[in-house]
Order: sequence, then C-alpha cells, then structure tokens
Amino acid sequence: IDLKKSPHIAVMLMTTSEHLDYHKDVYEYIDAKRNMLRYQTASDYAIVNRDYPASNESDIYSQGNVYYISRERDAVEQGCYVKDGAVWVRRDKGDRRDKGDRGEKIVDTSEILLPGKHNLENVCAAVMAATLAGVSKENIASVLKTLKGLEHRLELVGEVNGVRYYDDSFSTTPETAIAAIQAFQQPEVLILGGSSKGSDFSELSQVIYKAKNIRAIIGIGVEWGRIKERIMNYESRIMLIEGAQNMKQVVAAASKVAQRGDVVLLSPACASFGMFTNYKERGEQFRKEVKELISKL
Repeated sequence: IDLKKSPHIAVMLMTTSEHLDYHKDVYEYIDAKRNMLRYQTASDYAIVNRDYPASNESDIYSQGNVYYISRERDAVEQGCYVKDGAVWVRRDKGDRRDKGDRGEKIVDTSEILLPGKHNLENVCAAVMAATLAGVSKENIASVLKTLKGLEHRLELVGEVNGVRYYDDSFSTTPETAIAAIQAFQQPEVLILGGSSKGSDFSELSQVIYKAKNIRAIIGIGVEWGRIKERIMNYESRIMLIEGAQNMKQVVAAASKVAQRGDVVLLSPACASFGMFTNYKERGEQFRKEVKELISKL
C-alpha cells in the first residue's frame, strides 16, 4: 500500500486471496500489488499474466511497455507463452513477421525440470524478464533444463521406498495448494492445514474431491477443521488422518499410508503459525524428518 516507486521490470503473476490477515479484502490487496506498475514510466517494462482477470486487467496501470505471459491462450501479441509443447517469445510485435507466427522458440516444455503446469506460468514470466534484461536464449534454456526450484516451493527432498516427498511449505493459500495437487498424476498423500489467513477453501475442497489420485490427507493446525468440513460436504471417500502434534508424527503417518510410486506432498494451503515459527521452519522440519526416514533404510 505504501509503495511509491515501481521497478524497471515489474512482473504481475496470478493474484489470489492472499494476505487477508492484514488487508481488509481482496480488492485492497490487488490494488496494493498494482503499485508495482502504477509508478512506471515509458522506459520501464510490465509483465502481466493474461490468464487471470485481476492480473490481466492491471496493464492499464502501467505507463511502461507491457508484455503478456500465458500458458492457456494460443498466443500473445507481445510476450511469452506456451503452445505445442514449447515456450515461445515475441520480443515485439514484429516477431510475427520476422520469425514466423509463433515468434522465437526458447525450450520444449518436456525439457523443463520444474514439475507442474503452474510452473509454466513462472517460467514464462522469468523468460520474458530475462529476455528484456538482455539474457541470451541459450542461457535461458540452459537454466530451465537444470533448475530444481527454490527451497520449500514444490521441492523434492527425498525418496523412501519408492515414495517421493515434496516440500511445498511456501504454499500458504488454497490456490497454491491446488496448483501443487494438480502438478502430479501419481497417487498423493497430502498434508494440509495450519493457522488462519481468512482463506476460502471451497474451490480447494472441490479440487480434492474431484481428483482421482488423492489417497489420503493428513490434517493439521486450527484451519484443518474448516478444510475438513468442506471436504466432507462433498462426501469424499479419501482417508483423513488427524491428531498429529508435530512434524515427526506427520511424516511417520504419511510413511505408513504411502505406497511405492506415491507422492507425499506438504502443501498446507495455510500459514504456519501455531505449530511452527514460519513456513521455512515448517519446511525444514519436514526435510529433517524425511532425511531421518532415508537414514533408516
């Protein structure tokens, strides 16, 4: 809200009902984020996600050069997008004429190491920002083929008896948990819940109910009751595991339920306070307990 200066290259991704614990509503939060664009000049760059209304409609707030990103639309006039299994860039509208209708191919999506369709949005944003900053196509592609991701953001922390454990502790909203859930086709054991941020779990509950690959959910924290209530409204047949008081008990419960080929996914959809100091501590404790499992093999 207090921001009075915008960056030279500003990126506005998916905007969701985040930080409602200190914003009065989602509209105030979106308006605060638009300050990233509001003070730009004609020499600056704005990168805007076209796939979400709140972001897409924010382009009018920038006086800079606007570039769009998308993983759902067939193409964008000027920007970075996903089509036919590849990431493409149109540096300017002339790319349509100079390099063909699609622009310039950066990398095949099959070569990108980060899991999940939602990460293609992040890839497009990073590719566009790097391109505008003068990074070569070759260097961009090289990074995308080797980058494992940041800590606590859908990070693979280990494999035990054929079960992969992913730390997505940075997921503190229902929307980010949905993205993590939809990143995998394998059977999943989810770890959900935490402290309140005033989130609406309705869509998350529907996604969980409709998913065919969720084996079990380990519910933790004060918000688990609200999440469970919405899941039960859909008469879900998913196994619900409750009562874990710390991360050791959480991981132990997950290891008992998970089978070879499964994914254990810590993507809480909630803040961490109560059981943990912050999302980093939550993720570090998860990593520690998974490493303990590995050491016993």
